Amino acid sequence: MNIMHYAEKFSKSPLTETQQNILKVNFPFYLKAGAGTGKTELLVELIIKCLNENPKASISNFVVITFTNKATSEVKRRLVERLYFDYSLNHKKLSSLSSLLADNRNIMNRQEDEKRKFVDLTSMLNVYTIHGFCEIILRQYGYLIGISPKFEIKSVTWKLNEIIRKAIDNYAENEFLNVLPSYRLHQLVRTLYEECDNKGDEITEKDIKNKFRKNQEQYFWSNFKDSFLDLFLEVGREIENFKKENNILTPNDLIKYASKLVKGNDFVATKLASKYKYLFIDEFQDTNRSQFELVNTLLEKGVNIFLVGDEKQSIYSFRGADIQSSIEMGNIIANKCNSPLIEMTDNFRSNKNVIEVINKIFSQSYSATYKGKLYQIKFDNYQPLIFPQINKSYVDQRSFPQYKWKGKTSKIENTLTIEEMDISTIIKKIKNEMCYSDNSDIKYSDIAVLCRKNRQVEKIADELKKNKIPVKIYGGGGFFQSNAIISTCKLFEYISYPSEITKHEVKNTDYYFAMLSTGRNDLEKFLNELSLYARSNIVADILNFVFENTNIEEYYISTSQHQELYNLYKLREIVRNIHNQEFLHPLSFFEYLNNMILTGQKEENADFIEDKQQDSIQVMTIHKSKGLAFNIVIIPFIDEPIVISDTEPLITYRKTEKEMMIGFNKHKLKIYNNIEDDLDFSSMVTDEIKKQFEEELRVYYVAITRARELIILKTNNRRENNIYRNTITSFLDWIKQIDNFNFYNKHFKLLEKGKL
Repeated sequence: MNIMHYAEKFSKSPLTETQQNILKVNFPFYLKAGAGTGKTELLVELIIKCLNENPKASISNFVVITFTNKATSEVKRRLVERLYFDYSLNHKKLSSLSSLLADNRNIMNRQEDEKRKFVDLTSMLNVYTIHGFCEIILRQYGYLIGISPKFEIKSVTWKLNEIIRKAIDNYAENEFLNVLPSYRLHQLVRTLYEECDNKGDEITEKDIKNKFRKNQEQYFWSNFKDSFLDLFLEVGREIENFKKENNILTPNDLIKYASKLVKGNDFVATKLASKYKYLFIDEFQDTNRSQFELVNTLLEKGVNIFLVGDEKQSIYSFRGADIQSSIEMGNIIANKCNSPLIEMTDNFRSNKNVIEVINKIFSQSYSATYKGKLYQIKFDNYQPLIFPQINKSYVDQRSFPQYKWKGKTSKIENTLTIEEMDISTIIKKIKNEMCYSDNSDIKYSDIAVLCRKNRQVEKIADELKKNKIPVKIYGGGGFFQSNAIISTCKLFEYISYPSEITKHEVKNTDYYFAMLSTGRNDLEKFLNELSLYARSNIVADILNFVFENTNIEEYYISTSQHQELYNLYKLREIVRNIHNQEFLHPLSFFEYLNNMILTGQKEENADFIEDKQQDSIQVMTIHKSKGLAFNIVIIPFIDEPIVISDTEPLITYRKTEKEMMIGFNKHKLKIYNNIEDDLDFSSMVTDEIKKQFEEELRVYYVAITRARELIILKTNNRRENNIYRNTITSFLDWIKQIDNFNFYNKHFKLLEKGKL
């Protein structure tokens, strides 16, 4: 670490007035930090301040919880650098550097030996994801609720599918559940199980007995719900018994049981509060109910809580994130603890013009229409992002975009354009006709394409590859629909049910094509050897046998099907992470894959980079881009409808302290037979649709705030003659609502026309 460079960085980035004021606030407090506001830097500064104010405090008294492992590493790195820097000022007698430091920076007021101790202990910094923190709690105190400290953290997805399938067989004669095919009933049970599991919620027999409310006048739906909930409870009991017998906890179990343990055991809560004096949590807007209860218990025990969140960036409801828990915690801190909610709006990421565009788009109220119903969608109490006025050199550097048209001297003036050109043409125009203000070329890596849906990632990547544009792909949701996984499923179907029909299906797999590519035409011999090998080996070894004997890896590489290859590797890793692999038989594995494929289970493709050294366009989902920043952001498909029938939920449930309701989407389930709509679903789905619209606004906020220099919104312009044109809403429609089309017209085709 270069001490002089670090000191120079300090001198160029003093704390803003807002950041200085935040450091004066007493615990607990909830900081609402907008996109790009420098919250990590503030967190480090706050830790130094606490060490200065409390001479008895040590590094071990702090816990910092971040959302991802990557964020954990970044926070650790910054803390280590800062601690070493403060130590070096004394140890290396560099007090003369003080003149370089900003006046408002905290320098640790500890003796040199104490600072040295902090540096030595940096490898033991308590910086975790929420799962890592909860694991530590359960390994130490889980025995109090019957959890062995030697538990394994494993996925039980394959076992859950097996249990659901067997449970459905037990209800084969049920006249109400029989209106659905078994795979659809399987999907319903799994959907509700995963939704409850992700939210940290449970549906218990006590809930059903005391809270469950249904429309008794609907004979079919009343009985269907009773039968379904009986089936659901049976599945829940079986999977919990399996986990307990095998000493397994899933990642969601870590949070659920840690929360229950701390909330229900005063001894544990007191122990944690005495050890961890300070608890800092980032991205609190993406918390679920279990995390909320854990934090609230520690807050009541006197732990100094510092939360950072931004409800405008809460985009993980599909993982159980509950924006209401974030709002409620903010209210608790503000009211019960008499601590103000603080907004941090200074944006250090984007240039001034980009910030103005962001504020213009997201300060509006929008109309959204779905199936004839009108919704009003907006951010409540939107606080505009601010371009911080720190010092002249800093302002000059970030005030305006750093790009210009080739052959011209003036920089571009506009930072938003709405384009109809195809994605390849847009990128080629940027590369061929624009450059940096110093005349250097714009790199492909300056550009990111952020897609709303996983399937769009694959579509964009294919188009770019077709046009010889280098691309790095991150994710995409077609894992179980990829050829590699479907081919593997067909192969295991043959192992499980050998016949002429299943053998013929193998001839339609990539494994067969891979064999043919090497001149082999001995499928019969290979299948006989495979069947024999599969009788005495686990699934992971069977996969290795298949890889080695079909030439599949070389085939995918030679045909540039890298995504398929990495999906195979991901599948093998999934299998390796399954507990008790010896009990995962080929038949169970086939049924697992087949169910995932038939039910359209969403799972991201494996991440891969075709050439790490190559300058490439980055293509990913908006969710993958969270926490990242790019010079140029392209957001395609903005004219696709936000909510359509496919995005309606199959099942809805609502559980409060007083009641529980459940509803089923008759039309999406394709239940006909003169059965009327489920009125409970109808009463709840309006709220669900509004939540979808609200989350979509937050998703686009995350996407647009990734941009430093230029935002390109791309439309396909294919919906004008759609018969549903007046019944659906897209992000493009919202853009057109701003200033009654004037904003849209002002920014339309600026890149194509060369008028940025």
